[in-house]
Amino acid sequence: MRRCLIVLLALAGCGNAPDRGDFMTSARALGALPAALFGQPQLGPEVAGPSLEVTVPGLGFAGRMQPWTAAKTGQAWLAPTGQSVTLQDGILRQTGGFGPDLMASDVPGIAQVRAGTGSFHRIHEYLDGADRAIQVDFDCDFSAATEGDLRVVTETCRDGDVQFQNLYRFGPGGALQESVQLLAPGLSPMTLRPVAP
Repeated sequence: MRRCLIVLLALAGCGNAPDRGDFMTSARALGALPAALFGQPQLGPEVAGPSLEVTVPGLGFAGRMQPWTAAKTGQAWLAPTGQSVTLQDGILRQTGGFGPDLMASDVPGIAQVRAGTGSFHRIHEYLDGADRAIQVDFDCDFSAATEGDLRVVTETCRDGDVQFQNLYRFGPGGALQESVQLLAPGLSPMTLRPVAP
């Protein structure tokens, strides 16, 4: 069985798409192979430790991610199917494996978001169909309201005709319990919910 998997991975790397023949890309293309073969976490209910529930309805994605690697931009989380998000204190900084991914960003800090006041100039970077970096700048304003025992902060951002809202729900102790954040313009937003072990 292991020999068959190695042969399949080698063949998957022989396609016509440029720069798509690396090991992980080939493995993700085969989707049905067990994540454990690639050192990725199994995300069943038996998993101990923190996890992150992520849904993107417009892409039909719903899954649970586990901590992967820490970076200067924040904590990366990985799904068994290869998709990833990088969060800095719960604020979305980067994504991978979703198609129109957020490649880099300049985002507000969690203290400003939690305060629910003021404004911030967001910078998002995406790749277009020709793998060229596209920078989009958004002017954002914060407002806050209560929803039961939750404090809900709305971040309203605009760039010309493009507008979106990020929602952040904070518990009584100030911890971020759930957020709904932009993945890419034109897509339904990404919902992120941390799950304690």
